[in-house]
Amino acid sequence: RTRLLSPSSALASANMQILGLADKLATQSGNPESAADMTTRALRVGYAWLSTQDQRYAKAITGDLVAVTSRHRPLPYLVDEAKVAQAAATDADWLAPGADATLARTLRTAREVLLVRSLGEMSCAIALKDDVLTSTLNKGVIVSAAAATVALGIARDNPAAAAAIVAASVRIGAANWTSLAADGGTPEGPTYWNFQTVPLAGMLSSMDSVYAGKSLAGVPDFRPAGSYAFQAPAGAGGGTHYSDTDTGQLRCTLP
Repeated sequence: RTRLLSPSSALASANMQILGLADKLATQSGNPESAADMTTRALRVGYAWLSTQDQRYAKAITGDLVAVTSRHRPLPYLVDEAKVAQAAATDADWLAPGADATLARTLRTAREVLLVRSLGEMSCAIALKDDVLTSTLNKGVIVSAAAATVALGIARDNPAAAAAIVAASVRIGAANWTSLAADGGTPEGPTYWNFQTVPLAGMLSSMDSVYAGKSLAGVPDFRPAGSYAFQAPAGAGGGTHYSDTDTGQLRCTLP
């Protein structure tokens, strides 16, 4: 927010583009159709809220948070539940400062649901060394990173418990992270780079924020992987056929 008070032309342009997209996404809040839908709004509308403090954006991400935590059961696929939980916990964390009494109650309910339904399931998977976590594929990266981020986002009233969950997530996640190249790429293909880099980058950022000066050494720099999107055009905006990208569009968040 401080930098936006006197932005460079590039920053001003990028900021206006994101706010324009956030305005469109905010009108769709309260009914996320998928994990990707939830994540997209958390990223864009969440940025708009943090940068402007406009209550329209707070209301929009609150709507998504209420929608996903009012479901009566977890999603059938652990990876999707992990993605949704990470986005929801992020929304809750960003909404917490300065919350009024009504929002505070909503956040308390959301944290309790995420703790039991989402973090409980992921913690059991970690304890049991579930195949999803030990297969050294993008699934293990997503779930272990999400578990750590959710713990940091919702367990602020119990830092010792949060730290224990983060430590367990890091231990089991490390086996998966060693399959990543220094720039975030893996043999699974560029779409999977996107799947795993978003939650992993979020986890690393959260750890650096909560445990300032104590975060992991040698954190990978994912910027080179993003350049793939610009190195492999195939005309008319399509992507070069490579593994899982087919000939369609690369995901917009990859760069």
